[in-house]
Amino acid sequence: MNRVVFCDFDGTITAVETFVGMLKQFAPELSAQIMPQLYSMKLTLREGVRQMLESIPSASYREIIA
Repeated sequence: MNRVVFCDFDGTITAVETFVGMLKQFAPELSAQIMPQLYSMKLTLREGVRQMLESIPSASYREIIA
């Protein structure tokens, strides 16, 4: 019997994509603009994620964690 494990880049398995959800909540306009560019490969993952994360103020950290 062969076994398969499905996980994303950080090794977790979740029913909901929490990273994308966080971006949609804390950077909604920018994520709506950048996500399609990532999926169409017009931007690299490194470029797009960096732009979105840099747009979220560090003061939002506690709210993000909650």
